[in-house]
Amino acid sequence: MGETRERETRASVGFSAKCGDERLGEEKKSNHRGDGIAGESEEVLLRQLSKDDLDSQSKKPNPEVEAGASNALGEVLANEGKATEAQAAYDSAAKLNPASAAMYFTNEAIIMDRAGQVDGTVAAADKAIAADPTKPVPYYLKGKALINKATVDQKTGKIIAPPGCADAYQKYLELAPDGPFAPEVKSVLQEMGETIKSNYKAGKKS
Repeated sequence: MGETRERETRASVGFSAKCGDERLGEEKKSNHRGDGIAGESEEVLLRQLSKDDLDSQSKKPNPEVEAGASNALGEVLANEGKATEAQAAYDSAAKLNPASAAMYFTNEAIIMDRAGQVDGTVAAADKAIAADPTKPVPYYLKGKALINKATVDQKTGKIIAPPGCADAYQKYLELAPDGPFAPEVKSVLQEMGETIKSNYKAGKKS
């Protein structure tokens, strides 16, 4: 009986996460607009970065262009399962264009989440939060990743999440109470037995 309850609970959370993945795809697409290089192969992007290095010897390099190439390279590497190299590429993008660091780290978190890299997702989300703590999506991504490490109480069926999970979800609701992930976040928090604060005011969407 307890095993059945656990499977049902995990299935419920998994369904919510799948819905969230579709919305995250739209978030990542919006973060790529303007790069003009999304979807290129690793070879092409590496060649572009090398060209930028050569060009910098004769003219002032364009940090935004170089950062965009590193950002796109990070996605390609992550999709190839090269998590460490992907993280380095995103770090490079943020270093080249600090003003957009939060966006690059959010992209990293989305890609790591899609690749099933739980620890990588949390690390990237934390970097995005540090770069701009006012953006809601990184908090959602952190909570979504951490919930994968949750266990289920056999007696109550309640989800027992690791430290930081509930706080991340609550922060998302604080920043985006009417955001696209709000229904999923509230559902998971309820499964965890958490009290959803009622003083969140509708405002910024993720």
